Amino acid sequence: MGIEHAELKTDEKGKTKLTVDRRKTFTDYLRLGRNSGIDVNRKDADSWILVTYDVHYDNAKRNWVREKIKRMGGLWKNDSTYLVPKSVLSVEEIQEFGKHSDIDLFVVGMHVDDQEVIQTLTQAYIGKLIDDLRELEDTAKDSYKKLKIIEENVDLSEEELKEKHDVSFRGFHNRINSAVLRLETITELCRKYGNEDDSFKTELLATFINKTLKDRFERVKDAKGLNK
Repeated sequence: MGIEHAELKTDEKGKTKLTVDRRKTFTDYLRLGRNSGIDVNRKDADSWILVTYDVHYDNAKRNWVREKIKRMGGLWKNDSTYLVPKSVLSVEEIQEFGKHSDIDLFVVGMHVDDQEVIQTLTQAYIGKLIDDLRELEDTAKDSYKKLKIIEENVDLSEEELKEKHDVSFRGFHNRINSAVLRLETITELCRKYGNEDDSFKTELLATFINKTLKDRFERVKDAKGLNK
């Protein structure tokens, strides 16, 4: 089980909703990787980078750093500690991120000698990539539901669509652009860390996002005159 953190949030209409943050633990990633059947033998499997940081008294900034390092390719180990394969990022790239973000990062390159530890880290990292893709797949599925609502209500104004269905043309446009950028990042991570026979299914997801979601939304925008 991942770490669950519940939080009450109030939207712009004054409605309060309970959101649950289900963070994956290292053990969760390891289980995913072990059950994937993906080969653990890969180039430079013994070369890793340890990244830690210390952000005091600023939960928002701490959460931002955590999410940013994860999206850059970091594998969460425990509080404020991440592991990154050297094949994915270099020490210099991570240090540059800390410098530009005004974050005090501790970044150390490591050579791992123990073969059992190497296998464990590799399986966990494979699990992290699989989980990243699953999260994006969930976003794509939810976006498809929203797209169908938009297509069925193409005659509604932006305000009417938002009021009746809690969906907007502008919001969906931003959502798709974000998904495309996230897919590009994950695909690059899989390419850098993967072997030729790895089946991370990035191509299938790319087809669904770019052809089904993006292209169909462009047709909606054409019908609404939003591309003029």
